[in-house]
Amino acid sequence: LALERLSAIQAGITSMTGRTVQKKTAPLLEGVVRTEGRIWTARPAYLRWEIERPERLVIVADAESMTVYRPKAREATRRYLANDVTARYMMDFFSSGMKLSMDGLSKRFSVAVYSQAASTVVELRPKSKVAGRFLKKAVIAYGRDGMPLRFEVENANGALTVTELSEVVVNRDLPPATFKLELPADVVVIELAEEEVR
Repeated sequence: LALERLSAIQAGITSMTGRTVQKKTAPLLEGVVRTEGRIWTARPAYLRWEIERPERLVIVADAESMTVYRPKAREATRRYLANDVTARYMMDFFSSGMKLSMDGLSKRFSVAVYSQAASTVVELRPKSKVAGRFLKKAVIAYGRDGMPLRFEVENANGALTVTELSEVVVNRDLPPATFKLELPADVVVIELAEEEVR
């Protein structure tokens, strides 16, 4: 699949939903941590990710903030993207899954594109040295139909997260409430902040 054709397909996508299976490995983890859930994304930068197994977790994000809600713990953490390089790069990464803009990506990443089996792979490495302390590389694999199949994030500390997508549906009409998170009154919200990185 030529990059030009892939970019053209992505240009027509305004929203995407699908099921997720995520596997995490890290030097400090024993074995593989596996989660299953469902994801919703929409332009320009909206994300909702509900982990169903092994424990429920809800992540909601937009261009300004990312909130992670743990119902069992009655706790939520909120990060502001302007001040948090990790959260900002995560949103850039998922947004690029349905909007493959080489001009936009090349501002923050060194980009490599290659074929692998029946997929086209886009590999992203952060240009910022500060960001490089957190993220080594990110990879998006697209199928022949131009739909994202797999996201990979490799951190500088050796941790690897692989997220596989299935049952992908594009351009579904998603109501604004999809990307709003109404927290129960007894949930403790923790505001997290990091030094701003540009």
